[in-house]
Amino acid sequence: MFTESNEMELKREYTKSYLKTVSAFSNERNGKIIFGVTDDGEIIGIEDDIKIRHQIENAIHDSFNSTPDFELETKMIDGKKIVILSVFRGRAIPYLFKGKPYMRTDTSTFIADDFRVSRWFQEVLNIKFEEMLVDDEEFTYNYLAYELKENMGLTKFSEDTLITLGLRKSGKYTNAGRFFADVNSFHFGVDIVKFGANHSQFIKRLRMTNQSILKQFNEAMDFFDVYYHDYEEIVGKTRVNRVRIPKKSFREALANAIIHRDYQMNANIQIEFWDTHIRVMSPGGLTSEITVEQYLNGGVSIPRNAIVANIFYRLNIIEILGTGIARIKQEYLPFSQSPKFKVLSNIIEIELPVISYDKAGVSDRRMAEVLTLLEKGSASRAENQEKLNLSASITKNILASLALQNKIERFGKGRATKYRLL
Repeated sequence: MFTESNEMELKREYTKSYLKTVSAFSNERNGKIIFGVTDDGEIIGIEDDIKIRHQIENAIHDSFNSTPDFELETKMIDGKKIVILSVFRGRAIPYLFKGKPYMRTDTSTFIADDFRVSRWFQEVLNIKFEEMLVDDEEFTYNYLAYELKENMGLTKFSEDTLITLGLRKSGKYTNAGRFFADVNSFHFGVDIVKFGANHSQFIKRLRMTNQSILKQFNEAMDFFDVYYHDYEEIVGKTRVNRVRIPKKSFREALANAIIHRDYQMNANIQIEFWDTHIRVMSPGGLTSEITVEQYLNGGVSIPRNAIVANIFYRLNIIEILGTGIARIKQEYLPFSQSPKFKVLSNIIEIELPVISYDKAGVSDRRMAEVLTLLEKGSASRAENQEKLNLSASITKNILASLALQNKIERFGKGRATKYRLL
């Protein structure tokens, strides 16, 4: 029922060590501290909940420079009382315990550095790093202008374009303007390594810095195509298209990393290419506006870098703002493997497994959905794709798999090609 996390701490009994976590939650995000529960989630209960609630309330009022916002409640579970302390992120940041600000990473609480405190101030004051102005730099935007022309038909690229996109303001470039410039002073970008059998075997490396993040995105996608392009396999007498890693899933993971990364952190987006998987690691955890649960559920989120997200959306790199995680999961639905997600305070990690067709690559559930659809009559690949909300490549794999099992047959030619039950 209870598991320690970024937003929850469990305490077997009352000790004042929890006050560090009160500082962390007040500084960063809403959280709960639950008394009467062991570290592994076992409910042992509290005998005198009234006494503990008074102790908690008095300690909080006496221990901080500014009193954090909190609530206390007692709950009865399986005949045992537990005390729940809910702490809410405040605006009087930083909340200091014994003169020190605390932050939380995963299940640990520790002293925050100056960089983290500075970022808290920016969030509370609603100051976005990408909107800050850059002094004494001049940029060119040939790459961005080309992409806007190719994808949006924009033929005239001017200062008004930069202002509209949020790349220039008050006669100066913004940090977002710096990120999209052809050549810039931002020394941290995307670092991709193709490994062999272990971390000691470097097959190839691509490190991209001081250049437009659009160029970094496109070159990373080209790098992906070298190692994970689709292939064909002869199964019986049929030529079947195979997917190593769904390209849209990598595209979304890469775009997600660029859009949501913390550009104030001196770190690259790290991407590891392995024979069995891809791992994408983005500097910076989630913003305070979204919880880990909301992120993993794939709901619409608030991007840390709204200007970057808006330009990627205009260029059709992403389809709908904030739905990247849902799309990554969707691309893997027909297969036995699933993507993995790890969210820590300073990093977000996405792992995309290579599809193994020796493990029944297409899921029984998806095949059953196609068969149910075809019970109503024949349908083309495009009709199956649209009605089941799948990508073209995944729909092809499902139809090919069902044909190999002699459950459906293909008839017609060209655009008139359809599928029906046998």
